[in-house]
Amino acid sequence: MEKTYKYNQIQEWIISSINSGKYKAGQKILSEHALMTKFGVSRQTVRRATDDLAEQGVLKRVKGKGMYACSVSNTCGSTVGVLLSYFNEYIFPTVVEGIQSELKKYGYKVDLGITHNRLEEEREYLERILHEDCCGLIIEGTKSALPNPNLDLYEKLRKKGIPIVFIHNYYEGQKFPAVLVDDVEMSYQLTNKLLSAGHRKIAGVFKTEDLQSHRRYYGFIKAMMDAHLPFDVFWFSDTTVMNCFTSGLVKYLNNNDCTAMFFYNDKIAIGIIHELEKCDAGILDDLSIVAFDDLQGLYEDGLISTELTSARYPKEAIAKESVKMLFRLMEEGTEKFEGTVTEVSNGIADRSSIKRNEKVLY
Repeated sequence: MEKTYKYNQIQEWIISSINSGKYKAGQKILSEHALMTKFGVSRQTVRRATDDLAEQGVLKRVKGKGMYACSVSNTCGSTVGVLLSYFNEYIFPTVVEGIQSELKKYGYKVDLGITHNRLEEEREYLERILHEDCCGLIIEGTKSALPNPNLDLYEKLRKKGIPIVFIHNYYEGQKFPAVLVDDVEMSYQLTNKLLSAGHRKIAGVFKTEDLQSHRRYYGFIKAMMDAHLPFDVFWFSDTTVMNCFTSGLVKYLNNNDCTAMFFYNDKIAIGIIHELEKCDAGILDDLSIVAFDDLQGLYEDGLISTELTSARYPKEAIAKESVKMLFRLMEEGTEKFEGTVTEVSNGIADRSSIKRNEKVLY
């Protein structure tokens, strides 16, 4: 449960007052001084709360006159569709929680759909939402690195005037705005951490179907090529038999001088680590590993015990930026933001999975 700060309470009161009709679009709200008195806080706290709402399009600040309510929040009871690959596993509970929490502040309900990364389930949800009273969509693409047979439905949604924002990925050739993790840069930084620890033979494990994996692959090979070093890459998919895949990795590690591995995300890294331990208990002794999403940081209840150095998943930024973009599309129209990509990151969690390679190979 996240702590509720004073500035959050101020924001919730303002939004509730607008949604209830106490303040109508264009009407002046309480002054900063009045808000300071009402909530017993400093001017800095009030300014933080109102600046954030102004950025979201909920308030408009007029120099020398005060703050005025905008129309974007006068849609209490409206529904936003949210379509994700999964719901109750990996990073997705935090994704759902973040987006729902952000939308709830503005009086919106969520129509949640899950694809399980299957195109037929994406199609089923989109066909249903075409006939629902939906004012906008936040979508994670399905098998986003591959050609998509559901683009006809996206075109129908576009013609119907429903604004769409993608998160984590997007479909090549489509112009919907997207909010992405800064996959390329974070992968580049992770790979350079391995290089700085003396590793020269590094292999990567990536997923075939997902665009974010291809972006991470690009960051990985860019760092290796900038260092003028060779690299090996292994690709897996949703249909890969993982014990067979792991057996191939064991053979590779036993017959090559690879000292470090870059994994597409923590989930696949932890799964393969467990399988490698079953196959060869000593194979991980000198192997350094980096990955993505920082599961240990997301779930601090002891469920994740592997001490992985990992790029943190920016859950708050993904939720906030995707909702902010959706509101801008509602207010200003979609044409202005076609092809807009917002990239966010949350740094790297440094842990013990990177070991110093004392036998540097040049």
